[in-house]
Amino acid sequence: GGGGGSASAGTGLLPAVCPASFAAIPEHLADDMADFLLYTCRFIPAPAGQRPLEHERLDELMSLFVVLLGSGSTYVKNPYLRAKFVEVLRHWLPGDADDPKGRFNPKMAGLFEAHPLALAHLVPALLRLYVDIEFTGAHTQFYDKFNIRYQIGEIAEYLWKVEPHRRAWAAMAVADEPFYTRFLNMLINDAIYLLDESIKKLPEVREYDAETADQEVWLARPARERSEREAAYRQSERALRSDLMLANVHVRMMGYTSRDIAAPFLLPEMVERVAAMLNYFLLFLAGPKRRELKVKDPEKYGWNPRELLGMIADVYLHLYAADHAGAFVAAIVADGRSYRDEVFVETATVLRALGLKSEHQIGRFEELAERARLCAAAAEEEEADLGEVPDDFLDPILSTLMRDPVKLPSGVSVDRAIITRHLLGAQTDPFNRQPLSVEDLVDDTELKGRIEAWVAERHTAASDARMEQ
Repeated sequence: GGGGGSASAGTGLLPAVCPASFAAIPEHLADDMADFLLYTCRFIPAPAGQRPLEHERLDELMSLFVVLLGSGSTYVKNPYLRAKFVEVLRHWLPGDADDPKGRFNPKMAGLFEAHPLALAHLVPALLRLYVDIEFTGAHTQFYDKFNIRYQIGEIAEYLWKVEPHRRAWAAMAVADEPFYTRFLNMLINDAIYLLDESIKKLPEVREYDAETADQEVWLARPARERSEREAAYRQSERALRSDLMLANVHVRMMGYTSRDIAAPFLLPEMVERVAAMLNYFLLFLAGPKRRELKVKDPEKYGWNPRELLGMIADVYLHLYAADHAGAFVAAIVADGRSYRDEVFVETATVLRALGLKSEHQIGRFEELAERARLCAAAAEEEEADLGEVPDDFLDPILSTLMRDPVKLPSGVSVDRAIITRHLLGAQTDPFNRQPLSVEDLVDDTELKGRIEAWVAERHTAASDARMEQ
Protein backbone atom coordinates (compact mmCIF):
# COMPACT_ATOMS: atom_id res chain seq x y z
CA GLY A 1 0.00 0.00 0.00
CA GLY A 2 2.92 2.38 0.51
CA GLY A 3 5.41 3.97 -1.83
CA GLY A 4 9.15 4.34 -1.76
CA GLY A 5 9.22 8.13 -2.05
CA SER A 6 11.12 10.41 0.27
CA ALA A 7 8.21 12.60 1.34
CA SER A 8 7.91 13.34 5.04
CA ALA A 9 6.05 10.70 7.00
CA GLY A 10 3.76 13.27 8.65
CA THR A 11 3.92 12.76 12.40
CA GLY A 12 7.54 11.62 12.31
CA LEU A 13 6.70 8.26 13.90
CA LEU A 14 7.93 6.36 10.82
CA PRO A 15 11.05 6.69 8.65
CA ALA A 16 10.71 9.36 5.98
CA VAL A 17 11.39 6.73 3.28
CA CYS A 18 8.94 3.83 3.20
CA PRO A 19 10.84 0.48 3.42
CA ALA A 20 10.40 -1.75 0.38
CA SER A 21 9.23 -4.59 2.61
CA PHE A 22 6.29 -2.47 3.87
CA ALA A 23 5.49 -1.13 0.40
CA ALA A 24 5.13 -4.73 -0.83
CA ILE A 25 2.31 -5.52 1.64
CA PRO A 26 -1.01 -5.75 -0.26
CA GLU A 27 -3.31 -2.85 0.59
CA HIS A 28 -6.32 -5.15 0.87
CA LEU A 29 -4.99 -6.60 4.13
CA ALA A 30 -5.52 -3.27 5.90
CA ASP A 31 -8.70 -2.64 3.91
CA ASP A 32 -10.21 -6.01 4.94
CA MET A 33 -9.31 -5.34 8.58
CA ALA A 34 -11.00 -1.93 8.48
CA ASP A 35 -14.08 -3.39 6.78
CA PHE A 36 -14.35 -6.10 9.45
CA LEU A 37 -14.10 -3.56 12.26
CA LEU A 38 -16.72 -1.36 10.59
CA TYR A 39 -18.98 -4.40 10.25
CA THR A 40 -18.74 -5.10 13.97
CA CYS A 41 -19.52 -1.47 14.75
CA ARG A 42 -22.53 -1.28 12.48
CA PHE A 43 -24.22 -4.66 12.75
CA ILE A 44 -23.15 -6.61 15.84
CA PRO A 45 -25.60 -5.83 18.65
CA ALA A 46 -24.21 -4.86 22.05
CA PRO A 47 -25.89 -4.23 25.44
CA ALA A 48 -26.78 -0.61 26.25
CA GLY A 49 -23.70 1.45 27.11
CA GLN A 50 -21.31 -1.08 25.56
CA ARG A 51 -19.46 -1.31 22.25
CA PRO A 52 -18.67 -4.39 20.16
CA LEU A 53 -15.11 -5.60 20.80
CA GLU A 54 -14.75 -3.43 23.91
CA HIS A 55 -13.47 -6.44 25.85
CA GLU A 56 -10.74 -7.04 23.27
CA ARG A 57 -7.31 -5.40 23.34
CA LEU A 58 -7.89 -2.39 21.15
CA ASP A 59 -4.79 -0.43 22.18
CA GLU A 60 -2.68 -2.09 19.48
CA LEU A 61 -5.25 -1.20 16.83
CA MET A 62 -5.26 2.37 18.14
CA SER A 63 -1.47 2.47 17.77
CA LEU A 64 -1.74 1.19 14.19
CA PHE A 65 -4.41 3.73 13.28
CA VAL A 66 -2.47 6.65 14.77
CA VAL A 67 0.75 5.68 12.98
CA LEU A 68 -0.84 5.07 9.57
CA LEU A 69 -3.22 8.06 9.75
CA GLY A 70 -0.31 10.38 10.38
CA SER A 71 2.00 8.83 7.81
CA GLY A 72 0.49 10.73 4.90
CA SER A 73 0.67 9.14 1.44
CA THR A 74 4.19 7.84 2.09
CA TYR A 75 2.94 4.66 3.75
CA VAL A 76 -0.77 4.54 2.80
CA LYS A 77 -1.31 6.02 -0.63
CA ASN A 78 -5.09 5.58 -0.61
CA PRO A 79 -6.67 8.39 1.47
CA TYR A 80 -9.99 6.53 1.50
CA LEU A 81 -8.35 3.68 3.41
CA ARG A 82 -7.09 6.13 6.01
CA ALA A 83 -10.63 7.55 6.09
CA LYS A 84 -11.92 4.07 7.03
CA PHE A 85 -9.65 4.16 10.08
CA VAL A 86 -11.29 7.47 11.03
CA GLU A 87 -14.74 5.94 10.66
CA VAL A 88 -13.79 3.10 13.00
CA LEU A 89 -12.48 5.58 15.58
CA ARG A 90 -15.69 7.60 15.30
CA HIS A 91 -17.72 4.47 16.13
CA TRP A 92 -15.43 3.89 19.12
CA LEU A 93 -16.03 7.33 20.65
CA PRO A 94 -17.08 6.82 24.28
CA GLY A 95 -19.92 9.34 24.36
CA ASP A 96 -20.49 12.22 26.76
CA ALA A 97 -20.09 11.41 30.47
CA ASP A 98 -22.20 14.48 31.36
CA ASP A 99 -25.15 13.47 29.18
CA PRO A 100 -27.61 11.40 31.26
CA LYS A 101 -29.19 10.07 28.05
CA GLY A 102 -25.85 9.34 26.41
CA ARG A 103 -24.15 5.96 26.08
CA PHE A 104 -20.92 6.80 27.87
CA ASN A 105 -18.42 3.96 27.84
CA PRO A 106 -15.52 4.24 30.36
CA LYS A 107 -13.43 1.56 28.64
CA MET A 108 -13.55 3.41 25.33
CA ALA A 109 -12.81 6.67 27.14
CA GLY A 110 -9.64 5.06 28.47
CA LEU A 111 -8.65 4.09 24.93
CA PHE A 112 -8.78 7.72 23.78
CA GLU A 113 -7.70 9.44 27.00
CA ALA A 114 -4.93 7.18 28.33
CA HIS A 115 -3.24 5.79 25.21
CA PRO A 116 0.23 7.47 25.17
CA LEU A 117 0.67 7.41 21.39
CA ALA A 118 -2.85 8.71 20.77
CA LEU A 119 -2.46 11.52 23.30
CA ALA A 120 0.58 12.85 21.50
CA HIS A 121 -0.20 12.11 17.85
CA LEU A 122 -3.89 11.40 17.16
CA VAL A 123 -4.93 15.04 16.68
CA PRO A 124 -2.00 15.86 14.31
CA ALA A 125 -2.76 12.66 12.38
CA LEU A 126 -6.45 13.59 11.97
CA LEU A 127 -5.64 17.13 10.84
CA ARG A 128 -3.18 15.81 8.26
CA LEU A 129 -5.87 13.59 6.77
CA TYR A 130 -8.24 16.58 6.83
CA VAL A 131 -5.80 18.36 4.49
CA ASP A 132 -4.80 15.32 2.39
CA ILE A 133 -8.41 14.44 1.56
CA GLU A 134 -8.78 17.71 -0.43
CA PHE A 135 -7.37 16.05 -3.56
CA THR A 136 -7.91 12.31 -3.95
CA GLY A 137 -8.08 11.97 -7.71
CA ALA A 138 -11.58 10.46 -7.56
CA HIS A 139 -14.36 12.07 -9.58
CA THR A 140 -16.41 12.35 -6.37
CA GLN A 141 -13.60 13.95 -4.32
CA PHE A 142 -15.42 17.27 -3.82
CA TYR A 143 -18.34 15.64 -1.99
CA ASP A 144 -16.34 12.83 -0.37
CA LYS A 145 -14.16 15.28 1.51
CA PHE A 146 -17.13 16.82 3.35
CA ASN A 147 -18.30 13.48 4.73
CA ILE A 148 -14.80 12.43 5.79
CA ARG A 149 -14.10 15.83 7.36
CA TYR A 150 -17.40 15.64 9.21
CA GLN A 151 -16.23 12.43 10.89
CA ILE A 152 -12.85 13.98 11.65
CA GLY A 153 -14.69 16.98 13.12
CA GLU A 154 -16.79 14.81 15.42
CA ILE A 155 -13.70 13.03 16.77
CA ALA A 156 -11.81 16.33 17.08
CA GLU A 157 -14.67 17.88 19.07
CA TYR A 158 -14.46 15.07 21.62
CA LEU A 159 -10.65 15.18 21.76
CA TRP A 160 -10.65 18.96 22.32
CA LYS A 161 -12.29 18.37 25.71
CA VAL A 162 -9.34 16.18 26.79
CA GLU A 163 -6.49 18.36 28.08
CA PRO A 164 -3.51 16.35 26.65
CA HIS A 165 -5.15 16.25 23.21
CA ARG A 166 -5.81 19.99 23.39
CA ARG A 167 -2.15 20.61 24.26
CA ALA A 168 -1.04 18.46 21.32
CA TRP A 169 -3.34 20.47 19.04
CA ALA A 170 -1.91 23.79 20.26
CA ALA A 171 1.67 22.50 19.99
CA MET A 172 1.12 21.46 16.38
CA ALA A 173 -0.27 24.90 15.49
CA VAL A 174 2.98 26.46 16.75
CA ALA A 175 5.47 23.82 15.56
CA ASP A 176 4.15 23.58 11.99
CA GLU A 177 2.55 26.94 11.27
CA PRO A 178 2.55 26.57 7.44
CA PHE A 179 0.67 23.27 7.64
CA TYR A 180 -1.76 24.53 10.28
CA THR A 181 -2.49 27.62 8.19
CA ARG A 182 -3.35 25.35 5.23
CA PHE A 183 -5.65 23.32 7.48
CA LEU A 184 -7.33 26.49 8.75
CA ASN A 185 -7.79 27.78 5.21
CA MET A 186 -9.56 24.55 4.22
CA LEU A 187 -11.70 24.63 7.36
CA ILE A 188 -12.84 28.15 6.51
CA ASN A 189 -13.42 27.26 2.84
CA ASP A 190 -15.65 24.35 3.85
CA ALA A 191 -17.60 26.42 6.37
CA ILE A 192 -18.20 29.16 3.80
CA TYR A 193 -19.34 26.75 1.10
CA LEU A 194 -21.64 24.70 3.34
CA LEU A 195 -23.26 27.68 5.07
CA ASP A 196 -23.68 29.54 1.79
CA GLU A 197 -25.35 26.51 0.19
CA SER A 198 -27.67 26.20 3.20
CA ILE A 199 -28.67 29.86 3.09
CA LYS A 200 -29.47 29.53 -0.63
CA LYS A 201 -31.72 26.52 -0.03
CA LEU A 202 -33.70 27.98 2.89
CA PRO A 203 -35.76 30.35 0.66
CA GLU A 204 -36.53 27.40 -1.65
CA VAL A 205 -37.91 25.43 1.30
CA ARG A 206 -39.80 28.50 2.53
CA GLU A 207 -41.35 28.99 -0.93
CA TYR A 208 -42.56 25.36 -1.03
CA ASP A 209 -44.05 25.69 2.45
CA ALA A 210 -45.96 28.78 1.30
CA GLU A 211 -47.22 27.03 -1.83
CA THR A 212 -48.55 24.04 0.12
CA ALA A 213 -49.99 26.03 3.04
CA ASP A 214 -53.40 26.26 1.35
CA GLN A 215 -54.10 22.64 0.48
CA GLU A 216 -57.17 23.46 -1.60
CA VAL A 217 -55.16 25.74 -3.89
CA TRP A 218 -52.24 23.33 -3.94
CA LEU A 219 -54.39 20.32 -4.92
CA ALA A 220 -55.99 22.36 -7.69
CA ARG A 221 -52.64 22.54 -9.50
CA PRO A 222 -51.87 19.92 -12.18
CA ALA A 223 -50.68 16.58 -10.76
CA ARG A 224 -47.49 16.62 -12.82
CA GLU A 225 -46.58 20.10 -11.60
CA ARG A 226 -47.16 19.05 -7.98
CA SER A 227 -45.06 15.93 -8.47
CA GLU A 228 -42.16 17.94 -9.93
CA ARG A 229 -42.31 20.51 -7.13
CA GLU A 230 -42.41 17.77 -4.47
CA ALA A 231 -39.40 16.03 -6.01
CA ALA A 232 -37.45 19.30 -6.11
CA TYR A 233 -38.42 19.99 -2.50
CA ARG A 234 -37.30 16.54 -1.32
CA GLN A 235 -33.96 17.06 -3.01
CA SER A 236 -33.54 20.51 -1.41
CA GLU A 237 -34.61 19.11 1.96
CA ARG A 238 -31.99 16.34 1.89
CA ALA A 239 -29.26 18.69 0.71
CA LEU A 240 -30.18 21.33 3.31
CA ARG A 241 -30.15 18.83 6.17
CA SER A 242 -26.79 17.43 5.06
CA ASP A 243 -25.18 20.85 4.48
CA LEU A 244 -26.29 22.18 7.86
CA MET A 245 -25.10 19.07 9.71
CA LEU A 246 -21.67 19.38 8.10
CA ALA A 247 -21.50 23.17 8.48
CA ASN A 248 -22.26 23.10 12.21
CA VAL A 249 -19.28 20.82 12.87
CA HIS A 250 -16.95 23.19 10.99
CA VAL A 251 -18.25 26.36 12.64
CA ARG A 252 -18.05 24.76 16.09
CA MET A 253 -14.44 23.81 15.38
CA MET A 254 -13.68 27.42 14.48
CA GLY A 255 -15.35 28.44 17.75
CA TYR A 256 -13.51 26.24 20.21
CA THR A 257 -10.10 26.42 18.52
CA SER A 258 -10.19 30.23 18.16
CA ARG A 259 -10.51 30.52 21.92
CA ASP A 260 -7.14 28.92 22.68
CA ILE A 261 -5.35 29.01 19.30
CA ALA A 262 -6.25 32.44 17.94
CA ALA A 263 -2.87 33.44 16.45
CA PRO A 264 -3.24 31.53 13.13
CA PHE A 265 -6.61 33.22 12.49
CA LEU A 266 -4.89 36.62 12.83
CA LEU A 267 -2.04 36.01 10.37
CA PRO A 268 -1.95 38.61 7.56
CA GLU A 269 -2.85 35.99 4.96
CA MET A 270 -5.84 34.73 6.99
CA VAL A 271 -7.38 37.58 8.97
CA GLU A 272 -9.18 39.34 6.11
CA ARG A 273 -10.71 36.08 4.90
CA VAL A 274 -11.88 35.17 8.41
CA ALA A 275 -13.38 38.62 8.98
CA ALA A 276 -15.13 38.61 5.59
CA MET A 277 -16.67 35.20 6.33
CA LEU A 278 -17.94 36.27 9.76
CA ASN A 279 -19.33 39.56 8.41
CA TYR A 280 -21.09 37.80 5.52
CA PHE A 281 -22.98 35.33 7.69
CA LEU A 282 -23.66 37.90 10.41
CA LEU A 283 -25.39 39.99 7.73
CA PHE A 284 -27.77 37.09 7.06
CA LEU A 285 -28.31 36.10 10.70
CA ALA A 286 -28.80 39.57 12.22
CA GLY A 287 -29.31 41.82 9.19
CA PRO A 288 -32.52 42.96 7.52
CA LYS A 289 -32.87 39.75 5.46
CA ARG A 290 -32.86 37.38 8.43
CA ARG A 291 -36.64 36.93 8.32
CA GLU A 292 -36.29 35.40 4.85
CA LEU A 293 -34.46 32.49 6.48
CA LYS A 294 -37.41 31.48 8.66
CA VAL A 295 -38.93 28.13 7.72
CA LYS A 296 -41.66 25.90 9.12
CA ASP A 297 -40.32 23.07 11.30
CA PRO A 298 -36.66 24.24 11.29
CA GLU A 299 -35.72 21.28 13.52
CA LYS A 300 -36.52 18.95 10.62
CA TYR A 301 -33.59 20.40 8.70
CA GLY A 302 -31.26 20.96 11.65
CA TRP A 303 -31.63 24.72 11.15
CA ASN A 304 -31.00 26.58 14.40
CA PRO A 305 -30.19 30.24 13.59
CA ARG A 306 -29.91 31.15 17.29
CA GLU A 307 -27.23 28.55 17.89
CA LEU A 308 -25.38 29.54 14.71
CA LEU A 309 -25.49 33.24 15.66
CA GLY A 310 -24.07 32.34 19.07
CA MET A 311 -21.22 30.37 17.47
CA ILE A 312 -20.40 33.21 15.05
CA ALA A 313 -20.42 35.68 17.97
CA ASP A 314 -18.04 33.40 19.88
CA VAL A 315 -15.48 33.53 17.06
CA TYR A 316 -15.73 37.34 16.93
CA LEU A 317 -15.19 37.55 20.69
CA HIS A 318 -12.29 35.08 20.78
CA LEU A 319 -10.40 36.82 17.98
CA TYR A 320 -11.12 40.28 19.38
CA ALA A 321 -9.69 39.21 22.74
CA ALA A 322 -6.47 38.09 21.01
CA ASP A 323 -6.29 41.03 18.58
CA HIS A 324 -3.62 43.05 20.37
CA ALA A 325 -2.35 44.64 17.14
CA GLY A 326 -5.79 45.64 15.84
CA ALA A 327 -5.47 43.48 12.70
CA PHE A 328 -8.85 41.77 13.19
CA VAL A 329 -10.78 45.01 13.71
CA ALA A 330 -9.08 46.53 10.65
CA ALA A 331 -9.98 43.44 8.59
CA ILE A 332 -13.64 43.65 9.70
CA VAL A 333 -14.04 47.20 8.40
CA ALA A 334 -11.95 46.55 5.27
CA ASP A 335 -14.68 44.15 4.11
CA GLY A 336 -16.66 46.50 1.90
CA ARG A 337 -19.09 43.78 0.82
CA SER A 338 -20.63 42.80 4.16
CA TYR A 339 -19.49 45.09 6.99
CA ARG A 340 -22.39 47.17 8.34
CA ASP A 341 -22.20 49.06 11.62
CA GLU A 342 -25.97 48.77 12.08
CA VAL A 343 -25.74 44.97 11.81
CA PHE A 344 -23.26 44.87 14.70
CA VAL A 345 -25.61 47.05 16.75
CA GLU A 346 -28.56 44.79 15.91
CA THR A 347 -26.50 41.68 16.73
CA ALA A 348 -25.89 42.92 20.27
CA THR A 349 -29.63 43.63 20.62
CA VAL A 350 -30.53 40.11 19.42
CA LEU A 351 -27.93 38.43 21.63
CA ARG A 352 -29.34 40.28 24.64
CA ALA A 353 -33.01 39.73 23.77
CA LEU A 354 -32.56 35.98 23.23
CA GLY A 355 -30.20 35.50 26.16
CA LEU A 356 -27.59 33.92 23.90
CA LYS A 357 -24.62 35.48 25.70
CA SER A 358 -23.84 36.87 29.13
CA GLU A 359 -24.03 40.61 29.73
CA HIS A 360 -20.23 40.70 29.96
CA GLN A 361 -19.88 39.01 26.56
CA ILE A 362 -22.44 41.32 24.98
CA GLY A 363 -20.57 44.29 26.45
CA ARG A 364 -17.38 43.01 24.81
CA PHE A 365 -19.21 42.62 21.50
CA GLU A 366 -20.47 46.20 21.75
CA GLU A 367 -16.91 47.29 22.50
CA LEU A 368 -15.79 45.49 19.32
CA ALA A 369 -18.53 47.27 17.37
CA GLU A 370 -17.35 50.64 18.71
CA ARG A 371 -13.72 49.86 17.86
CA ALA A 372 -14.78 48.87 14.36
CA ARG A 373 -16.80 52.10 14.02
CA LEU A 374 -13.75 54.21 14.94
CA CYS A 375 -11.49 52.15 12.70
CA ALA A 376 -13.88 52.58 9.77
CA ALA A 377 -13.83 56.36 10.24
CA ALA A 378 -10.03 56.36 10.37
CA ALA A 379 -9.82 54.17 7.25
CA GLU A 380 -12.18 56.49 5.39
CA GLU A 381 -10.04 59.48 6.37
CA GLU A 382 -6.86 57.73 5.24
CA GLU A 383 -8.43 56.83 1.91
CA ALA A 384 -9.31 60.49 1.40
CA ASP A 385 -5.78 61.54 2.42
CA LEU A 386 -4.09 59.16 0.00
CA GLY A 387 -6.33 59.93 -2.95
CA GLU A 388 -5.52 58.07 -6.16
CA VAL A 389 -2.82 55.45 -5.65
CA PRO A 390 -0.14 55.15 -8.37
CA ASP A 391 -0.57 51.99 -10.43
CA ASP A 392 2.87 50.60 -9.56
CA PHE A 393 1.95 50.73 -5.84
CA LEU A 394 -1.19 48.61 -6.37
CA ASP A 395 -1.17 44.86 -5.88
CA PRO A 396 -1.75 43.36 -9.36
CA ILE A 397 -4.07 40.65 -7.99
CA LEU A 398 -6.54 42.68 -5.91
CA SER A 399 -5.63 46.26 -6.92
CA THR A 400 -5.13 47.34 -3.30
CA LEU A 401 -2.24 49.39 -1.92
CA MET A 402 0.71 47.10 -1.18
CA ARG A 403 1.99 47.33 2.40
CA ASP A 404 4.63 44.58 2.25
CA PRO A 405 5.63 44.00 -1.39
CA VAL A 406 7.57 40.90 -2.42
CA LYS A 407 9.00 39.97 -5.80
CA LEU A 408 8.12 36.68 -7.51
CA PRO A 409 10.58 34.72 -9.69
CA SER A 410 8.54 35.94 -12.67
CA GLY A 411 9.60 39.48 -11.76
CA VAL A 412 6.14 40.67 -10.66
CA SER A 413 5.83 42.46 -7.31
CA VAL A 414 2.77 41.60 -5.17
CA ASP A 415 1.62 42.12 -1.59
CA ARG A 416 2.98 39.39 0.70
CA ALA A 417 -0.32 38.66 2.48
CA ILE A 418 -2.22 38.34 -0.81
CA ILE A 419 0.25 35.99 -2.53
CA THR A 420 0.64 33.91 0.65
CA ARG A 421 -3.15 33.50 0.79
CA HIS A 422 -3.10 32.41 -2.87
CA LEU A 423 -0.40 29.82 -2.12
CA LEU A 424 -2.57 28.20 0.55
CA GLY A 425 -4.74 26.84 -2.24
CA ALA A 426 -2.42 26.66 -5.25
CA GLN A 427 1.37 26.31 -5.22
CA THR A 428 1.77 28.19 -8.51
CA ASP A 429 2.70 31.67 -9.72
CA PRO A 430 -0.66 33.26 -10.70
CA PHE A 431 1.03 35.08 -13.58
CA ASN A 432 2.75 32.20 -15.39
CA ARG A 433 1.47 29.04 -13.59
CA GLN A 434 5.01 27.94 -12.74
CA PRO A 435 5.58 26.18 -9.38
CA LEU A 436 5.88 28.68 -6.52
CA SER A 437 6.35 28.42 -2.76
CA VAL A 438 6.65 30.92 0.10
CA GLU A 439 10.42 30.36 0.10
CA ASP A 440 10.58 31.82 -3.44
CA LEU A 441 9.26 35.22 -2.32
CA VAL A 442 11.91 37.96 -2.11
CA ASP A 443 11.40 41.20 -0.17
CA ASP A 444 11.05 44.16 -2.55
CA THR A 445 12.66 46.67 -0.18
CA GLU A 446 13.11 49.33 -2.85
CA LEU A 447 9.40 49.37 -3.73
CA LYS A 448 8.39 49.22 -0.07
CA GLY A 449 10.54 52.28 0.67
CA ARG A 450 8.94 54.21 -2.18
CA ILE A 451 5.43 53.29 -1.01
CA GLU A 452 6.14 54.28 2.60
CA ALA A 453 7.65 57.60 1.47
CA TRP A 454 4.62 58.32 -0.74
CA VAL A 455 2.17 57.47 2.07
CA ALA A 456 4.05 59.71 4.51
CA GLU A 457 4.08 62.54 1.96
CA ARG A 458 0.33 62.23 1.33
CA HIS A 459 -0.43 62.22 5.08
CA THR A 460 1.72 65.33 5.58
CA ALA A 461 0.03 67.15 2.71
CA ALA A 462 -3.44 66.24 4.01
CA SER A 463 -2.52 67.32 7.56
CA ASP A 464 -1.20 70.66 6.27
CA ALA A 465 -4.38 71.19 4.27
CA ARG A 466 -6.53 70.61 7.36
CA MET A 467 -4.40 73.06 9.38
CA GLU A 468 -4.96 75.77 6.80
CA GLN A 469 -8.75 75.34 6.90
